[in-house]
Amino acid sequence: MAGHAISLPDVDARESALRLGPRARHLPPAGTPASEDARRWIVRELVTEAIVRHALEERGLPDLGALVEAVTEGVAVSDAAVEDYYGRNADRYRRPEARVVRLVPAPTGRGAADFGADTEAEVRRGELAGPFEDAIFAAAPGDIVGPFTIGARRWLARVERAVPARLVSLADVRAEIEADLRTAARARLFDQWLDARRAELARVEAGFEHPGDPSGRVPSHRH
Repeated sequence: MAGHAISLPDVDARESALRLGPRARHLPPAGTPASEDARRWIVRELVTEAIVRHALEERGLPDLGALVEAVTEGVAVSDAAVEDYYGRNADRYRRPEARVVRLVPAPTGRGAADFGADTEAEVRRGELAGPFEDAIFAAAPGDIVGPFTIGARRWLARVERAVPARLVSLADVRAEIEADLRTAARARLFDQWLDARRAELARVEAGFEHPGDPSGRVPSHRH
């Protein structure tokens, strides 16, 4: 591979290491027909690692992250792609009705509840269950509900304000969507680059081709 040989001992060593590690449960038993495909995947993994090392040395880059950045530099996401994604995934951006509450331990005896020190929390419809949620969503802002037992303690909740169900606007999530789409586009582009470099640089012996390549299948014989 570009002047670097990957030997059978290299393949054997990687397989042995895999069978001793956390990925072992994903490997078929050694010596079975399925294990031959596993060894083909191992060869592909070793070839990919060699290609990455070669590219890092060739470009003078420190690590894989820097290589991905260099190979996929300039990847852009159009406004149309962001808007299309938002439209097709509107359910991701729907927010159910919610209540902002302050939750404090219920006082014992004649003591009064102190709602001043605790922070607010937004409770969305469906996050809680039973009478506690029902009471919170039936209350008006300013109402105190409870006490309710949560865990081993009794609690009171004061409803601070109601938040109606809403659809988060595209403007609020545009940057998030754009970042996600860019990450996915860069991953696809880097995979394409790897495929092209494997085709250009790697010379894989018959019987060790990619498992998905039918030309590399070793014919089986039944007796």
